[in-house]
Amino acid sequence: MADLELQQILGDGDVLGRCLEDPHRHELDAVRNRVRALILGKVDTDPDRAAFIEENVPADLYVKPSYDLQSFFHRTSLSFLRLLRAQCDSAQWESFLRQPDQVSQISKAWFFGRPDFGPKKDEFDAYKRRETVPVIAPSGLERKKAELEEILQGKMLGQVVKALVSQLTVAPPKGGDGWFGDYNRKSGGISLSTHGRNSEMVFPTLLHELGHALDKWLIREEGGMELFEYYILLTQLESTIESPYADSIALKDGRNSGLFIKESFAEDFRLFLIKPSGLSISKKMFFEKVWEMIFPEIPLEDLRVEIRLLLGDFHGKSIGDLLKKTRCRNPVKMARAALRKEQVDEAERLEEEKKRKKLEEEEA
Repeated sequence: MADLELQQILGDGDVLGRCLEDPHRHELDAVRNRVRALILGKVDTDPDRAAFIEENVPADLYVKPSYDLQSFFHRTSLSFLRLLRAQCDSAQWESFLRQPDQVSQISKAWFFGRPDFGPKKDEFDAYKRRETVPVIAPSGLERKKAELEEILQGKMLGQVVKALVSQLTVAPPKGGDGWFGDYNRKSGGISLSTHGRNSEMVFPTLLHELGHALDKWLIREEGGMELFEYYILLTQLESTIESPYADSIALKDGRNSGLFIKESFAEDFRLFLIKPSGLSISKKMFFEKVWEMIFPEIPLEDLRVEIRLLLGDFHGKSIGDLLKKTRCRNPVKMARAALRKEQVDEAERLEEEKKRKKLEEEEA
């Protein structure tokens, strides 16, 4: 069948429908994957994706797929599609494909939830070979610098920080009591800002920021991005959000927002280190697999005991204190970022609507 004839079929849903129902059209089997791949994402050059579509998309959806469905199969990775399909039985999968809102939500979660790239793999390898991680602090914060160095020196936690972070910077926020953390994906460093009576919260904030460093490490490893895609899927399929901080972001920006997924990952990693029973079984197993990839030489239970002892020795605090809300970055910056996101979302919505109308006009 010539490409011109394919295009003619694609332009007439009724003709395509009759072709799919015609058992005597012998050449249909030879071109079916190409036809369906053209319809659902123009991926005729990817035989694996075409085969997935052939096997897993109901025939009537080939004829007149929604814009959301086309976009979903066009831009979502095949590994993520396979993960999602494996989580559903046949009835659940078909129900999902027929609900544009759900398709759009999962598609956006995958698109926005993937981590941004940070340090390169050889940089992470160099981190791990060092004796310790540098701690930097301006004049007046020498005591807090020394305290942090003592917490990390010769400890298992120090090995974790050394492998994931280029350097630690300790500095007070611009004003008021509080604790803030920021992971810089360009430099690979963590900034910890503390002031006043809440200075002990440097400790739990460090564990949270290590989660942000971990996702950058993970996607540099072979198979790491596919593994993180599984975490994205868990955030969309599981109803419980363990962290109050992550839950507040979900309420404001949505569970499919990139901010929610990345902050949820950091919070869940912190919980994994201090109270794994607070995670779902699936998330606990996920982080155990990641831990075996990066720190097979560090016994998790021993590290957890060390964290509890360090927290008590330095601050007289318990694990319960570690489970307080953690603020990541300056709230003013976060508010500005949220405003920019709203503007981007609105522009994206208008663009999606424009594409949808164009598609409807072409079909008419």
